[in-house]
Amino acid sequence: MTSDSPQFDERKQQLLKIVVESFIATAQPIGSSAIVDADMLQVSGATVRNEMRALEDMGYLTHPHTSSGRIPTEQGYTFYAENLMQPTPVPVPIKHEIEQILSSDDSQPKIKKVAQCIAHSTGNAVLLSLPNNVTYYTGISQLFSQPEFAAAARAIEISQVFDHCEQNMPMLHELVVGSDVHIFVGEQNPLGKGCGLVAGRIADDHMIMLLGPLRMKYALSTSLVDYIQSLFRYV
Repeated sequence: MTSDSPQFDERKQQLLKIVVESFIATAQPIGSSAIVDADMLQVSGATVRNEMRALEDMGYLTHPHTSSGRIPTEQGYTFYAENLMQPTPVPVPIKHEIEQILSSDDSQPKIKKVAQCIAHSTGNAVLLSLPNNVTYYTGISQLFSQPEFAAAARAIEISQVFDHCEQNMPMLHELVVGSDVHIFVGEQNPLGKGCGLVAGRIADDHMIMLLGPLRMKYALSTSLVDYIQSLFRYV
């Protein structure tokens, strides 16, 4: 269903945006009462409940068995990333740290230190595709600290992403073209179906990727990749 479908009106889209951004921030389901109490939509509780039920029927929301609140589905995240997400400025402290890295005389490759900075700042893993088929990654401990990966089975699953990332890089190089920042959610993600990925080229043979849970901060991650792209054009 597209954004111009009469069934998917502006209020439903705004409600989906609220649920996605709340879950990204808290990792907790959100119920209709919290939305009404915060006066996010300025409608009655009954209206919010009806709209949430409709979004669930449409496949954009679901609810855990242990909660009456809703969380986004993969379809909900995808629609949010493609249609509802608003740009988030890169925080000034992160900019300053990255700029200090780029202006330093450290012998370690600057792009690797930038990747470490981003991983520490976002809680995501950061992968680099470098010349001569070299793949570098950092931030695995930050990624494993996310609640989605607390279970042993999920930790093993995400570990396999890194075991196989080199063999998946050719596919990513085909998908990530030009200067655009690309977002891959769940099934779309060549590196791991249970994750989100934000990727962009920083040179013809360099690529930077932020890998996180499905509820990763897509807006901030997109802004960070775009910012890194702009910096490395001049390095």
